Amino acid sequence: MKQKTRKRKEIRSFLLFVIPAFVLVTVSTVVPFLMNLFYSFTNWDGGSASTTFIGIRNYVDLFKDKLFWQGPVSFTLRFAIVFVILVNIFSIFMAMLLTKNIKSANVLRALFYIPQVISMIMVGYTWKFILGNGFEDLYDKTGWAIFNMSWLGDQNLAFWTVVLLTIWQQAGFYCVIYIAGFQSLPEDVMESAAIDGAKGLKKFFHVTLPLLMPSVTVCMFTSILNALKIYDLPFVLTAGGPAGTTRSIAMDIYSDSFQHNLYGYG
Repeated sequence: MKQKTRKRKEIRSFLLFVIPAFVLVTVSTVVPFLMNLFYSFTNWDGGSASTTFIGIRNYVDLFKDKLFWQGPVSFTLRFAIVFVILVNIFSIFMAMLLTKNIKSANVLRALFYIPQVISMIMVGYTWKFILGNGFEDLYDKTGWAIFNMSWLGDQNLAFWTVVLLTIWQQAGFYCVIYIAGFQSLPEDVMESAAIDGAKGLKKFFHVTLPLLMPSVTVCMFTSILNALKIYDLPFVLTAGGPAGTTRSIAMDIYSDSFQHNLYGYG
């Protein structure tokens, strides 16, 4: 009887914690996903009370839309590949430095993480002012050509501007995860590797990196998800320009759904 009573209490405790989370996830994620899936088979404009079922016509139109594949899809995939590689390499490098015995390491960690807590919209407007009026004033005072470059007007520069500023804003988050990973490395294994003569890059690639893979996996998947849904920064900096070269998939979805009233297609 005591065992049955104990099991019932454990089940009640389990359900008490799981059910609220399950309800929240269902309401905030599952239900909207299913609703969007349903509306994708209709021509709903997002406002009218009635909808018309049109089958897979939206999907056929999507695959025939060359501008969509050459613009938003191309930019988002290129951005994702470059961003994921660079932000993880940079964050691992910074994490290695910040786990060294440096007196100001804690201060540097806090400073490095500050951009992460700033809204991406605020980051975009701040850097838009710096790259515009700020660089213009610096060019007048220094005459350096780098301050006279069209960072947001040139197609190639605009792409790299979005990439680098996104890395600047988000690298602190990934750096924290890598710092935790470096601090959890088993000291006996690292000491054994050093005794066996493992040094420098050889030690990093054959000993440190394999042990760091749990942190790498988390950061890789998180950075991929963040890259594929990029919206805020290119929207503020370039509004998808110049000539649509920095227009992301998320921007295109928003435009079709809420500006052109093509919610089903969006």
